[in-house]
Amino acid sequence: RTLLYCASGGRSALAVQALQQLGYTNIAHLDGGLKAWAAGGRGLTRA
Repeated sequence: RTLLYCASGGRSALAVQALQQLGYTNIAHLDGGLKAWAAGGRGLTRA
């Protein structure tokens, strides 16, 4: 599975739709983006 993400989830949702139209499968996006992830108390590590 491939997970796409962006700051708020809007662009990654559009990217998933575009990739699906190109025939890609097993892809998803982080609903709410990194902002929602961090607001939910989940950690972020810069690599």
